[in-house]
Amino acid sequence: PEALLLELNAESYPAFRYRKRNDAVGITYAVEGSSGLSVWSDGAEFIAVSELDNGDGTSTVTVRSGVPAKGSADAYFRLNVNFN
Repeated sequence: PEALLLELNAESYPAFRYRKRNDAVGITYAVEGSSGLSVWSDGAEFIAVSELDNGDGTSTVTVRSGVPAKGSADAYFRLNVNFN
């Protein structure tokens, strides 16, 4: 996983990028967020930006926060991977 800032309409948004296997069965990926590391949200405030096929059986997924980085509180991201 990679944390980054994405520029959109002259604003910077916290973003998160990760790689996943395209052929994985029974695996779900969920980006979660927190402002203080003790309580994590399900990621409803995140916006999917892209999912690019890498041509090697994996895809790179990018999501961003709906809140610009400027003037926002601390923001933390994590990737929750579940095996169903």
